[in-house]
Amino acid sequence: MATPDGSSVFVTADNGLIHKIDLATGDITKLQGHTGRVRRLSLSQDGNVLISCGSHNHAVVWNTETLFPEIILKCPAEYKMEDSFNNPVFSPDASLAMIGTNNGKCLVMDVRSGQLVDVLAAGEGRCVVGIDRSGRQIVTAAERDKVKIWAVTPRSP
Repeated sequence: MATPDGSSVFVTADNGLIHKIDLATGDITKLQGHTGRVRRLSLSQDGNVLISCGSHNHAVVWNTETLFPEIILKCPAEYKMEDSFNNPVFSPDASLAMIGTNNGKCLVMDVRSGQLVDVLAAGEGRCVVGIDRSGRQIVTAAERDKVKIWAVTPRSP
């Protein structure tokens, strides 16, 4: 996952680490915050926030300047299953994280509070998620179902 300016990349490792590699110097910084394999990464559009999902029912939101975790997003008990979180994406303003699960759900979570905002039933099996650049539509696709497009409704502050 390359930073927007192309100066660095973030890569996952099977040992629970994320490596930030400076492409000019080759320097590697290790980010620790997972207890198991890190499955997927996603950067916010501005590159200031990184989210990582692993095989342990939580996602970590990182500040890309400090390289420290900002918040841990935990899978609510009613949606937990083995290897639950995969495929995270941010809303354009990075206030929401949409996280596909391996049981056909898309969890919409508030990045600042860690609270569950909505659950989208994508279908059966592993769910992958995307969002358009305007932040008005979420797209989900589950292994055994059709693609679904969801309208994002504005939230009150």
